[in-house]
Amino acid sequence: METKVSGKRMENIRRRCGFLNGFEVGAVGSRGGLCLAWKEQTQVSLKTFSNNHIDVLISEDDGGGQAREEKRMEAFRDVLGECQLVDVGYTGVWYTWERGNLPSTNIRERLDRGVANEKWMESFPCGNVHHLTSSLSDHCPLLVSTTNVEESIEEEFRKSWEASNGSLVGKFERLQISLSKWAQSIRKTRKKLTHKFTKELESLMEKDRDDDTMIQLINARTHLNLEIDKEEMYWEQRARANWLQLGDRNTTFFHKFASMRKRVNAVHRLDTDDGKEIVEESEIIETAAKYFQNLFLSNGIGDLSHLLLGIKNSISPDINTVLLARYTAEEIFNAIKDIEEFCLGVLNDGKSLGDFNFTEIVLIPKISNPTNLVTFRPISLCTVIYKLVANVIANRLQEFIGGCIDTAQSAFIPGSEATKDKTRTLKDILKEYERCSGQCVNFSKSTVFFSSNMMEGDKAAISTELGIRRSTNMEKHLGLPNMVGRR
Repeated sequence: METKVSGKRMENIRRRCGFLNGFEVGAVGSRGGLCLAWKEQTQVSLKTFSNNHIDVLISEDDGGGQAREEKRMEAFRDVLGECQLVDVGYTGVWYTWERGNLPSTNIRERLDRGVANEKWMESFPCGNVHHLTSSLSDHCPLLVSTTNVEESIEEEFRKSWEASNGSLVGKFERLQISLSKWAQSIRKTRKKLTHKFTKELESLMEKDRDDDTMIQLINARTHLNLEIDKEEMYWEQRARANWLQLGDRNTTFFHKFASMRKRVNAVHRLDTDDGKEIVEESEIIETAAKYFQNLFLSNGIGDLSHLLLGIKNSISPDINTVLLARYTAEEIFNAIKDIEEFCLGVLNDGKSLGDFNFTEIVLIPKISNPTNLVTFRPISLCTVIYKLVANVIANRLQEFIGGCIDTAQSAFIPGSEATKDKTRTLKDILKEYERCSGQCVNFSKSTVFFSSNMMEGDKAAISTELGIRRSTNMEKHLGLPNMVGRR
């Protein structure tokens, strides 16, 4: 899994997870990045590393006994490499063999392990080896598990999708209902199994120990632990809390954490601009929706033809032909037939996006207990279908957009000096921008900064014409300097 963060940040994350030992390969921008972490009892020797791999030699601590002969271990590693086998991993105690009843003679080692090739790992991505306990042998029984911690939803997803007919929107709605019912049934089944194995374990604990009872105890404990692991993982994901170093069973903690986060983030009251206080949930939702509808509402921009006078066309007839050509299935996705057909209808036939054009707005509080919508930071969540259509259009424009941007876009415009007349022209341009975009420049919050080689008279004239205050020092916006380089 790619970390997608720098090595320093990944090191901090690793330490917060309770791993003091580790090695990181930083990401290149937002791509790549690797991390290997291990606990103190594990001896790790770094051999080689790159942006794509970390090659180490791991020596596990044993509980005594003679050291393994290096030549034999090298031959064992060669066999694993030649057969393309890797260790599957394990859960439970670290050792699989124990001998000796006294502390001075006690020896523990991991003699047994499960290995598999790449094809097996792909077929069973959640496969694992469980080290069980036994009183009948000095070797631990190994339980190879090939199933996921949670049942796969692939079959349920496919059945629901293929059974739905009609529009794409209808398919998604029916799929949502079907998956919700499936999730509820999974939670009910898990609760029943946990109760069943708990009662079974309590009954077995009261019995006298014999071979059959020990086997039943092992099975009951194993199945109960698996169900508890599923429940803990569910609440951990909901809580979004990295508390793995607490160990043991933290389901109660994660449950309380998730419930607390839900209460803290809940909006119980809103104050409108006219001073009205809203506490009803339906009115809060309606007020928030109207607020953002009005915030992003456009009243039209009118006739803009006068702005295009004297502007040279950047799009040639040949380029225009390419841009107006019908979109093809390859430009969407060859594998997704239903979505492909819908997107092509939007792009080529003018079909409306309809419900897929809706945007979910998530409100992030800027302060504790906010009651006004201006104290929230909105994050818009558009649909995947909308992003797919937008990206197809953007990809087609990408080839030609460079020729449409003037050389003065990010630099000084030739022949445009800092004078009073040019300042009036700049204000006229800003007025046209405000009329076209619906956005207004707040001159009361604006400042102008002049370089040191300008005359004081020109500075005063420009500042007065713009109606904004002069700044004598370089200020910051969002914590960053407004200008980088020579002043």
